[in-house]
Amino acid sequence: MESSKVTQKLTSDADWTKWYGNLKLVARIHEVWNYIDPDQQLVNTWPRLTEPSPEAGNFTNELALAKARHADRMEDYKRANKGIIAVLSWVTSTVEAQYINHVSSKESLREMIIALRDELAPDNYARQQLILRRYQAHMGSIKRSKLSDWLSNYIDIMDEVVDVGLPALLDPTTQVADFLKAVEPLAPSYYTTATFSFNQNSIKKPPKAGEKCAGIQQANFFRQ
Repeated sequence: MESSKVTQKLTSDADWTKWYGNLKLVARIHEVWNYIDPDQQLVNTWPRLTEPSPEAGNFTNELALAKARHADRMEDYKRANKGIIAVLSWVTSTVEAQYINHVSSKESLREMIIALRDELAPDNYARQQLILRRYQAHMGSIKRSKLSDWLSNYIDIMDEVVDVGLPALLDPTTQVADFLKAVEPLAPSYYTTATFSFNQNSIKKPPKAGEKCAGIQQANFFRQ
């Protein structure tokens, strides 16, 4: 799964959002995100064998049961440790060398992620401005892009718009109007039909939980 499809290099703060999203994806594939998440404290610790009291009447059976439970916990530990090592390898292969050098002395992968976040993650306002600039550049690039790639990138950007609550782009009417204006040069007939349909059935409310925003809905209609 650590293919080029999910690989995002972390070379500057502009890469943080997508890189961090891919980090979570890779860690969840290996089922170790809870051990890496910088906002959690769960640690994968070496399991200890707790032996029953020698005075227990059924000491032999209790000891056998304790060993069996310990063996299960040891397998869980080894599996998680293997996953953490795999994610560490992914991190070191995707983060610019200068940033890896800054965090390589940390005692755990989680501490490395925390340090990277402290150095590179933009605050919410800064992230909003980065996304807004990407959006503006993207909306004017449709003639220079493969349409399928342009649509996929548009959807990714709009997911980020919703995620950060970017005020300038949360209005459903603005989203659809911007999308239709962008695709008009390539699909004038679609623009005319969709504009009429949208005006007749104008979306006034934000999407419900689990629904995609109006811009993404329009992009999916366009794809059909």
